[in-house]
Amino acid sequence: MTRPPSLDYTFTCHAAPVQAEGTLDDHPFYFRARGDHWTFSLAEEPGLDPIYIDSPESAAGRGYFLTEQYGEAGSFAASYLELAKARDLIADCARRYRTRSEPDAVESEDPAPGGPAI
Repeated sequence: MTRPPSLDYTFTCHAAPVQAEGTLDDHPFYFRARGDHWTFSLAEEPGLDPIYIDSPESAAGRGYFLTEQYGEAGSFAASYLELAKARDLIADCARRYRTRSEPDAVESEDPAPGGPAI
């Protein structure tokens, strides 16, 4: 029997930075919003802490990584991200992770203004 998809996490810090740790479909992940961007790192390699996935290169063959600017460049908007917005971003990261391996799924490298960046 296949387990249903799951997304469980806890906010470990609510501001400066906003951070969450949890699991997505049994893989540990780490979300962090600080300064003018946020990051989402997920470890697929057993025993790997997702904090060590800090770029697309470090994710190759080991996990998944997303980042996006939030607010104006040089601002601290992400550091004080509202938790409701952080929840929305985490849910979107989960959706993007789950659909990335589907044959028809394509992630834009040139997102619309305000859209997620890879």
